[in-house]
Amino acid sequence: MEKISFLHYFFLFIEFSGVVVLSFSMFRIPLSLHKVNISIITLTMAAVSFLVRDVMDGFNYSVLLVIAVYILLLVILQRLPILYASLICLTGYLAAGVIQVALGILGINLGITSSEQLSELFLHYTILGVLTAIICFLISYIFHLKKLGFMFVVKRFKGKSALKGYNFFLAALLLTVVVIIQLAVLSFKINSVHLYVLLGMLCMFIIAIYSAYQHNRTHLREKYKRAA
Repeated sequence: MEKISFLHYFFLFIEFSGVVVLSFSMFRIPLSLHKVNISIITLTMAAVSFLVRDVMDGFNYSVLLVIAVYILLLVILQRLPILYASLICLTGYLAAGVIQVALGILGINLGITSSEQLSELFLHYTILGVLTAIICFLISYIFHLKKLGFMFVVKRFKGKSALKGYNFFLAALLLTVVVIIQLAVLSFKINSVHLYVLLGMLCMFIIAIYSAYQHNRTHLREKYKRAA
């Protein structure tokens, strides 16, 4: 029993490592300079998920608690404004969620697994998590290699700048993302809604990325104009 618990925690650590590394890479936060913080964040996320899912049997709500912990740790360790920390966390989580739901649908359609097995059997949901992490690492490597990702003016998320209309829209969008992620978790128990959840996640991901990209371009353009 103890060996199974240790293995579960270990694989949760791998899965969340993929999420954290991907979210950092998407926002061009140097991984080599933040290895300690990344380790602390990932270990804590895995511990909270393990405690809620395995000890307290709260699988349906573990994702929300892990997201809250991730955002809190970004604020404390990275000293980021809460809105910017939420943007980093939820964009990375949504990207990983799209990958995981797509892999789950593929496995179900190929007859390799089922929604019940993915939600109940250790081997099935562990393999799904590890495969998701591997793809996240590969995407992160591509981001690093091609120097892709977003670069935000962080001070725009602080003080009076945080009260601008765009940030309220962004906050509403991020809240919607949380709802979509929660539906994705619950959907593995309702096989008929898998495709709709994936489509919803893809749409929200595209909107979030496009919105962040346009906002980022505007701020950088203003910054360079002032510098000139």
